[in-house]
Amino acid sequence: MKKVIKYLSAIALVSILGISFSSCKKDTPTTVRITVRDANNALVIGSGVSLYVDETSGSLSNTAAIVDDKVNKYSTTDYKGEATFDVSTMYKKGSAGVGILDLEVKYGTSFAKSVIKIEPEIENTQTVYIQ
Repeated sequence: MKKVIKYLSAIALVSILGISFSSCKKDTPTTVRITVRDANNALVIGSGVSLYVDETSGSLSNTAAIVDDKVNKYSTTDYKGEATFDVSTMYKKGSAGVGILDLEVKYGTSFAKSVIKIEPEIENTQTVYIQ
């Protein structure tokens, strides 16, 4: 009888430990989704989207302090007029706050420039209009 109680206690202990370790907080990816539209509000397919840190811009100096490595990403909009970036690695561990990244969109002779505020562990979205 004592062996059965010890065996059941061991199983219960292992089960509780397994549940507690599997419920640890998982990191949610930090992504940026840019939607590109033209002056008529139509989706623009195939436009080039650049996401980067402009270190020469004085207003963005706070981003350069928290960015782990230089962010310089490029993507092309898909059939939904969207370009998606994963910027999960842009923050140093233990840092708080948000980052500001520059954003450029080019399509033929059309061009737009903007900035986007990045918040960690969410999908950051912005719509850019080109003319």
